[in-house]
Amino acid sequence: MAPKLNLPEAKTKRPIRYRWFIFAASAIAVLALVSGACSNDGTSTPTTAETVTPTTEITVPVTPTTEISDTTQTPSPTSTSEPDPSSNSTTTSSSTSTSVPDSDPSPTSTSSTVSTVTPTSTVAPQLTVSAPGSLRLPSPLPEGEPGEIIDLENLGTYEDISAYRILYHSRNRKGEDIAVSGFVLAPVGEAPEGGWPVIGYAHGAVGMADECAPSNFIDTELKGPTTTTSRNLIRLARLGYVVAATDYEGLGTPGLHAFNVGQSAANTVMDSVRAVHNIAELEVSNSWAAVGFSQGGHAVLHTGQYWLDYAPELDLVGVVTIAPGSQFTLLYDALLNSPYRGYIFMTTAAYGEAYDEADVSEVLTPLGISLLEELDNGCLNRIFSIMNSYDVDEISAVENPLAMSPWAEITRENDVNQRAVPVPLFIVHGDADEQIPEASSLLLLSQLCAYADQGPTIRVVYEGASHVRAIDDSADDVIQWLHSRFAGEAARNDCG
Repeated sequence: MAPKLNLPEAKTKRPIRYRWFIFAASAIAVLALVSGACSNDGTSTPTTAETVTPTTEITVPVTPTTEISDTTQTPSPTSTSEPDPSSNSTTTSSSTSTSVPDSDPSPTSTSSTVSTVTPTSTVAPQLTVSAPGSLRLPSPLPEGEPGEIIDLENLGTYEDISAYRILYHSRNRKGEDIAVSGFVLAPVGEAPEGGWPVIGYAHGAVGMADECAPSNFIDTELKGPTTTTSRNLIRLARLGYVVAATDYEGLGTPGLHAFNVGQSAANTVMDSVRAVHNIAELEVSNSWAAVGFSQGGHAVLHTGQYWLDYAPELDLVGVVTIAPGSQFTLLYDALLNSPYRGYIFMTTAAYGEAYDEADVSEVLTPLGISLLEELDNGCLNRIFSIMNSYDVDEISAVENPLAMSPWAEITRENDVNQRAVPVPLFIVHGDADEQIPEASSLLLLSQLCAYADQGPTIRVVYEGASHVRAIDDSADDVIQWLHSRFAGEAARNDCG
C-alpha cells in the first residue's frame, strides 16, 4: 500500500557508426547518378547536367520499429521503461502501423526512402535521413540553436489531446550540435493566462537502437495506451500540462545512444522544453518541471544540476525522479551478476563513444567488443538475452573497470551525487525494486542534503512496488506535488 504523503495543499569505437557509412555510400550513389556515369540498366549515358537531371530516391535498409513489455520480471527481464508503441503518421508521408509484441522480436530488414533534391551541375544534392515517423533529418545537419525545430510532424488530435513528433537541435557532452527526436502532447482548448505549464519527461531504458525510440510509437499509444508511461503522460496532458518527451541523443537519430551520459541527457531534456516554445500552435508558459523514470530519473537529476548553466531562461519549478540510477559503484556490484547486467554493457559502450579518453578495448574482451554491434540490432530484451547468455569474464577483460582510470573518473562524473539540485526535488522509490536497489536513493538523499544549495527535498518509498510499478503507485502523489510547485506553494523539505 502506498504510504500517506503529507504534502502541502493542493578507442575501439565500432558500435553503430556503420549507419554513417550507409549514408556516405548513399551520397556517393546519388552523385554518380547526377553525373550521368551510367543509367539504371548499366548502359553508358552522357555526363552533362543538361542531358541528365534526375530526381532520385535511394532506399536504405533499416530495421522496423518494435516494442518491448514494460513489465519487469526475473529471471527473464523485460524493459525497465515504456516504449510508446507505433509509428504511423496521420498527416505527412504514408507509413505503416506496427503491432506491439509482448516481447522483443528479432528484427527483419525493411526499407525506408531517403529523398534528394534535384541537383544542378554545381550544387551537391541534399540528402534527408529517415527519423521516427515521417520526420526527415537533413544530412549534413545544418547549424541550429538548441531547441530549434528541424522537422515537425503534426499527429492530429486524439480526443482532448493534440500530438506532435519533433526533431530538434541539441548539444552532446562535447558541445557539438546534434539532432534529437521526441514527441509532444498538449491539451486541446484555450490555454490559461500565461500559457500551458510544461513537463519535460525523460523515459526509462528501452535499448540503444533507433527502432526503440519512444516517439516511434506515440500515435498508436494515444489510440489505446499499453504502457505505464503512456498512461501517465496522457493523464498529465489531460490535466492541463504540455508534455515534451525526448528520445535522447542517438535514439531515433544517427550515432550511438548516449546511455547514462548525464550532460547529454540533461541537454536533450532541456532542449525539448525549448522546442515546444518553437511550435507555433502551442501557447506555453515559461514555467516547467522535469520528471523522469529509471534512466530518465538519472537524466532529470542531471537536468536539475545543470539547468542554471545550460538553460537559465527556463523557469524550472521542480524535479521528480522515480527509481533513479545513482551510486554507480554500488549499482555496478548489484547488477554485475544479475539478469540486468546488460545495463553495464550499454553504459560501457556509451562512455567509450562519448569520451575520447575511454577505450573499450581496455575493459572488454575481443568477444565483448564483437558484441557491441548487437546494440543496434534490437531493444532492451534482446540486449539482456545476449548478455545473459555469457559469463561475465567472457565479456569483461578486467575485474573492476571502476577501479581504473579513466573509467573511474568518467563514472564519477556521470553519477548524480556530485552537485546539488537547487530546486524542489521529489525522489520516488519502491522497496521491491528488483533492478535499482532502494538503498541507493536513501544514500543519494543524504548526499544531496549535504550541499548547502540543495533545494527542498523529499523521498517517499512505496511498499511492495517493483521498478516499474513505482510509476503508478506514486502517480497521485507526483501530480499533487507538481500542482503545488506550479502554484508557487512552499515545498516540504526532509533535509536536515
